[in-house]
Amino acid sequence: MVGLVVGVLVSVFQTMTSIQEPTMSFVPKIVAVLFAIIMFGPFMMANLMELAIGLLRDLPYYVIPMDY
Repeated sequence: MVGLVVGVLVSVFQTMTSIQEPTMSFVPKIVAVLFAIIMFGPFMMANLMELAIGLLRDLPYYVIPMDY
């Protein structure tokens, strides 16, 4: 989402100023995505760990043998 927003803003800026430099659209997106990973990475990792631990803890409830 961050990369999309930054990409649109850079594209609008390039259109307004008629600057068509390829690195000008690439570098800000990479920086913004890296910044977002640094800021939101711990939150996403905590949620992923909680989900994985819950899935592994409740695995026997998901794999119940069926009686035929």
